[in-house]
Amino acid sequence: MVVEDIFSLQKYPKSGITLGKVTGVILLAGNKLDLPVIEVQVREAKQILTGNGNASKMQLERAVRHFLNLTTPIRPYHASDAIGLALIGLFRYQDGLKTQTMKSHKTNK
Repeated sequence: MVVEDIFSLQKYPKSGITLGKVTGVILLAGNKLDLPVIEVQVREAKQILTGNGNASKMQLERAVRHFLNLTTPIRPYHASDAIGLALIGLFRYQDGLKTQTMKSHKTNK
């Protein structure tokens, strides 16, 4: 499972706290299910998908749409962010995730 690393903007501190809570629950759920979890920083995700670590939400959405060969815009932008993280999992971590999953299944038997 690939999740976005926690970040907070000075303008919106409550959003950072909420994001931390939600991410904590997701990480706990992944751990309880023995799923390998990789956290990716926002700038790294943007760099991987668009070639620009400072890309806008619109640029990221267009890049994700391009990878999926879609013409219809993906809305809301949070959906394209999530799809982008899934693509990063496929591009960068597919072998590592498989290896970790196989190891955890072997140790559980």
